[in-house]
Amino acid sequence: MIVIDGCSHDSTVQIARSYGARVISDRGRGLPAARMIGARTAHADLVALIDADVILPQASWQN
Repeated sequence: MIVIDGCSHDSTVQIARSYGARVISDRGRGLPAARMIGARTAHADLVALIDADVILPQASWQN
């Protein structure tokens, strides 16, 4: 999992890392830049761009 952090001031980075995520800062460049950084960093057949307010059911990650 890759998490792009937009200069958050809460515990986002620590929480993401506690789940094993690779955290990269977008240095406050905004959502379009964050998505581009994430997509370019990912090395997988499938890439999901998911915002912080989205909750995925467990079944979403299967198959």
